[in-house]
Amino acid sequence: MNLNIQPAAGFYTITPIDSNKSSDTIVYAFDPDKTQGDPFVKGKIVAVGTELITEEGGVIAPEFNIGDIVWYSYSGFEEITENGKKIRLIRFKAVVGKE
Repeated sequence: MNLNIQPAAGFYTITPIDSNKSSDTIVYAFDPDKTQGDPFVKGKIVAVGTELITEEGGVIAPEFNIGDIVWYSYSGFEEITENGKKIRLIRFKAVVGKE
């Protein structure tokens, strides 16, 4: 996929595996301290932003690479349509695992 949008520092650009947001496959991760699980969905990383420098001077490096299939927080993204394709901009910390 050729993108004109490159993610900012600390972000991935992901294409959803199922691009219809209303029918994303959702998996819930349950925290024993919560009464309800957190929803996660699957996507493919198509671009990776640079390391994020925190206000305290720490560095948050990306853990995943272009082409990786990952699970991320269902509520932790911004969605943009480019050339008829849905893409999502997601913070590094919103990605919780790799398939």
